[in-house]
Amino acid sequence: MSFAQNYTRILPMRYPTYQPPLTPRVHISNLPVEILLMIMEFLPVLDLVSLFPVCRLFKHLLSDDLFWRSQYRSASILRPPGPFSGQSTAFLRNALVSSARVAQNWPPHTLSPTPRVGKDFQIFHNFRTFHNFPFSKLLAGRWLIAGDSQLIWCYDLHNPIPRMFYRPHLMANFFQCVSTTDDKGELVVFAVSETQVGNSRRGINIYKVAMDHNGPVITSRILRQDVPDSYPGVSDVTIGPRFLVVVPKGPYFIQTLPIIVDITTFQRYDISLPASLLQRAPRASHISTFIPTTSYLLALHTFWTQPNGLHSLVLAWPLEPQSPGRPKTLQASHSTWVQDLGITSVTVLRDDRLWQQLQAILDDSQAYARRIRHYDA
Repeated sequence: MSFAQNYTRILPMRYPTYQPPLTPRVHISNLPVEILLMIMEFLPVLDLVSLFPVCRLFKHLLSDDLFWRSQYRSASILRPPGPFSGQSTAFLRNALVSSARVAQNWPPHTLSPTPRVGKDFQIFHNFRTFHNFPFSKLLAGRWLIAGDSQLIWCYDLHNPIPRMFYRPHLMANFFQCVSTTDDKGELVVFAVSETQVGNSRRGINIYKVAMDHNGPVITSRILRQDVPDSYPGVSDVTIGPRFLVVVPKGPYFIQTLPIIVDITTFQRYDISLPASLLQRAPRASHISTFIPTTSYLLALHTFWTQPNGLHSLVLAWPLEPQSPGRPKTLQASHSTWVQDLGITSVTVLRDDRLWQQLQAILDDSQAYARRIRHYDA
């Protein structure tokens, strides 16, 4: 037997090949919590939302209050003020997600989205207009009601395609949506417009707005009042737990009184002014603010007179139950003048916790003022 034959017989006898030991697989859930939170800090806000249903670990980590407060504080997108101690984790998360969707759907300095009109909507491909709407209001943190004198749109912040909300008969000199919560805690929404047909026919319209899963929808008109040519126009609309007030423009608040409507019965109310007040009120330019509360209708009028400067008038009308036979007129019960003070902003607190925080701020301010006076002395 030759050597070659001998060698071929030996060939099948091979040694086993070397295999390195298997490296154990590391799942992302095995990483330390600190590392996972560091990774999540680099993710966009909208990507964080998609991590919620992935597993229980991600859902638990994304429910951390400190994480969302850090995200809210470091976010570079436009968002509501915060984070504050009274804002919950759910509020901060939802506000940040809604703001991120707005930033994604509406980039700055771009044309507005293509609108939809009617049930079988038509798409206007040539619709090109910039976001220069004189009337705008955000409802329930999701639906933006915005438009101009010709057309009012409803923008869903979760969907960049708007729909038509309100079209005036000819043109609207003023339009605003206002909302409040009733005694049952339900959201109540109204829309107010000042329309004009031609040069003479003008009117104030108040509409009831219903909220459903598709957003706000105007259901009915609860008041229509024609106004004369001398009507100065609508300045503002305020709403409270009982009344809606349409505040007029004008240099003199005595000549044109506001329109007051009960938001539950839709009953129209008038207000009376004391005769002594009418004689003392200066005929000067002023700023009027009406604040409907649960028990009172408050009015603040800030006058600017020369050479005396600023003076503020505070009026209060108690909201007493009216019998069917009596006229619907509110009688002023309190009035006072505040010299050398202009009141430009008012906030009504309906939560005891907010009042406690405000009381603490006032106490600190008074203590600080006492220290300042002590230092000055």
